[in-house]
Amino acid sequence: SAQAAPFDPNGADWEGCSRLVDLAREELGVTRVQVLEEVDYERLGSSDGLLLIHPEGSYDLDELSAFMKMGGRVAVVDDFGDGDRLLDRFRIIRGPAPTDPLQMLRGNPQLPIATPASGHPIVADVAQVVLNHPTTVKHADLSSLLRIPRVGGEVGPDVALAGQVGEGRLVALGDPSIFINQML
Repeated sequence: SAQAAPFDPNGADWEGCSRLVDLAREELGVTRVQVLEEVDYERLGSSDGLLLIHPEGSYDLDELSAFMKMGGRVAVVDDFGDGDRLLDRFRIIRGPAPTDPLQMLRGNPQLPIATPASGHPIVADVAQVVLNHPTTVKHADLSSLLRIPRVGGEVGPDVALAGQVGEGRLVALGDPSIFINQML
């Protein structure tokens, strides 16, 4: 029987994330990239980073906050999973994508094309990102990373934000699909 699950880090099918894991290991080294079902917060150090893709189930908000305050980095990449709890903790509001994006793949507004909204290092070498049924993110004090421009020249909403939490960093991105094998 065949089995596949969205965002499976070992999944080589179209909706798996094995290509992301391979890219991370190529870029950072095999020993620095670990795929975990659960986070052991006591093992995290200030130089570590966590990528939470479409989190489901429980995770400890106090531990994640403490980790970031001591210098750790967390990226929550989620559209309709349990990332709301973390976003709420930092007053990040999630919303719907615009129905009138300036650019979209195959004329489908559910596949809008986002562009860098700043010169932030995270998006320094990015020209555009094709999204897949994204949600938007909003926070007045965080740096805008990616935005969905709208028809008529409107700036459009943010789909990715970054900010500092204590000595660490937080990134919020409203579309985990960008990391599945087919989208990469």
